[in-house]
Amino acid sequence: MKIINNFIQDGRTLIIDGNYPTHESRFPYLEKCAEYKMPVFFLKVSPPYNLCRHFSHMRLEKSNDTSREPLSASTFKKYNKTYEIPDPQMYEAKYPGLKVFTINVPTVIYDSKTFRNIY
Repeated sequence: MKIINNFIQDGRTLIIDGNYPTHESRFPYLEKCAEYKMPVFFLKVSPPYNLCRHFSHMRLEKSNDTSREPLSASTFKKYNKTYEIPDPQMYEAKYPGLKVFTINVPTVIYDSKTFRNIY
C-alpha cells in the first residue's frame, strides 16, 4: 500500500493486474481509490486457456528463470472457479463517491497450426 500511496501522491496512473478474482480481494484497492477520489476501470479480457498457458511459458522463457515452473492447469481452473465478475453498483454503494467503470476488451486470436501445436 505504501507504493500505491506514493504513486497516487505523485499523480501517476496505477494499473493493478487481474490477480484479484474475488470482490473481497479487490476491496483494499477500491477503498484506496475512494479515499483519493480516483476512478476505477475494470478491463475484461477473456483470452482462451491455451493463450494463457502460452504467456505463462513465455514469461519464464524470456526471464530466463529456471527456478520456477509455468503455471499449472489447476491454477487456471481455480482462478476461473473463484472469479467474481466486478460489480460497479456494489462497489459504488460500499464506497460512496467511487466511480467504477467496466470495459469489455475483445480478444482476437488468429488461428495458427503452429500455435495449436505448441503444447
